[in-house]
Amino acid sequence: MNLFLSKILAGFVIGAGAIIPGLSGGILAVSMGLYQPTIEAITGFFKAPKKNFNFLLPLGIGGVIGFHVFDRQSVCKISDRSRLPFYGACNRQYPLFSERSKR
Repeated sequence: MNLFLSKILAGFVIGAGAIIPGLSGGILAVSMGLYQPTIEAITGFFKAPKKNFNFLLPLGIGGVIGFHVFDRQSVCKISDRSRLPFYGACNRQYPLFSERSKR
């Protein structure tokens, strides 16, 4: 898959995670390996604006789409079974966080 499209998809998942109860877009970004590069792109934006903009743009596009698709009214209509993949992604991160916190 094209890198641009894969980042849009990742942004979609992060945006959806911001809306779904019990999840965090940050946790999902960590699980996809995008948290640290995103923070670096934001904090160092003016050091390499074109590179950082090209990195952040697809994440932002996907995030906005994911946020609007999973708005509060939609989440209320989603069954618990539909939320399970997101909860699984969240639970998978606990060992990763504890491992990184020991460093």
